[in-house]
Amino acid sequence: MKLLSEKLSMIEQTGALTINLDWLNNNYKRHLSSYAINSDANKLRELTPMHRYASLICFLQDAYQDVIDYIFDMYGKALTNVHSQAETTVNNYNKAKRNVIRSCLTHHKKLCCELLAVADGSSDLATVLTKFPSTNLQAQIEEVEAFLNGKYSNSLNIVAARFSYLRKLAKPLLEKLTFDVADTGNESLLVAMQLVLELINGTIRSIPDDTKLDFLPKNIQKAVVENGKINRRKYEAATFTAIRDHIKCWQSCYSWQQTLWKT
Repeated sequence: MKLLSEKLSMIEQTGALTINLDWLNNNYKRHLSSYAINSDANKLRELTPMHRYASLICFLQDAYQDVIDYIFDMYGKALTNVHSQAETTVNNYNKAKRNVIRSCLTHHKKLCCELLAVADGSSDLATVLTKFPSTNLQAQIEEVEAFLNGKYSNSLNIVAARFSYLRKLAKPLLEKLTFDVADTGNESLLVAMQLVLELINGTIRSIPDDTKLDFLPKNIQKAVVENGKINRRKYEAATFTAIRDHIKCWQSCYSWQQTLWKT
């Protein structure tokens, strides 16, 4: 990501991006770019200066877009790999705790049956407490709490543990590229991206409590908030994932438009 970011900076320094070629036919631009790619320095010198510079400008502008596509692709694959590893870790943990889960469910079923008996009048709470001592109930509560709110309750917890790696991936993306959302998109994502960039650069150290989370799925919103406050690492991990999903959505729409145009 860092090398690709440096490549973007090199192309920007040439000034080729400041030249507007919208008036030029797209097929002709591709032809000039292809000519520059397939020609050596001597062959390019044989061209007239106007055609030589036109070919180089088309090549640099195409190369710039290609590098951006590579950055998006690399970012998406790396983040998807992190999430896949996190989901595998959670699944392995749940498999290892399969007997505990079955035990909790069995006790829950028995307790429900006993409570129904109390409701019917065929039993009383004293009898229920005799069958289910408080120490056993407390142990069950702790085990269930670990499943519901522990480290392995959500794959986001595992992803957030690698936030330093995710920062290295996202920093070139956020610093070099400008993002926007569609008319139907959520502006909160742009605010989140700016907040994350400030966190990476050390401008701020915490997430304001009034920060909007409506750009995230509801289950992720709940996972990000801990004790009424936004967990910084989880917020960053969730934002990085939202950026990936936004890019994938944009690429899908762009591919569909290209296919429709060719048809």
